Amino acid sequence: MKLVQLQSRRDKTSIPVIPAFSLDTARRFLGRWKFLRSEGNVEISENIVMEFTNNGRLIYISESDDDTQTIDVSYQVASENILITTNGEEKEYVKFLFPTQNTFIFDYDGSKVWFERA
Repeated sequence: MKLVQLQSRRDKTSIPVIPAFSLDTARRFLGRWKFLRSEGNVEISENIVMEFTNNGRLIYISESDDDTQTIDVSYQVASENILITTNGEEKEYVKFLFPTQNTFIFDYDGSKVWFERA
């Protein structure tokens, strides 16, 4: 997907314009999602919950009997990929698919992880 750059007449800064379908897709992620299942060579906690916020934050919550870990990262949706950026500025593009309204799949080069609305 190619983003269009507009230029402001007043201050000559570029303003990225995101196509409407990307905004609609990004809205589908909003809320809490829990791990459903995985397939292939991917390591993920079965107790993970992800919360996508409307300000571009993604919060991973992993709970065990004696501990809860939280990781806060940012995300952007671009076409059929999601860009996840950690605080250390590491970036990861992950392909995704919404097979149903309440289920989505992350596809890591053929290894897949299913999540459902929590």
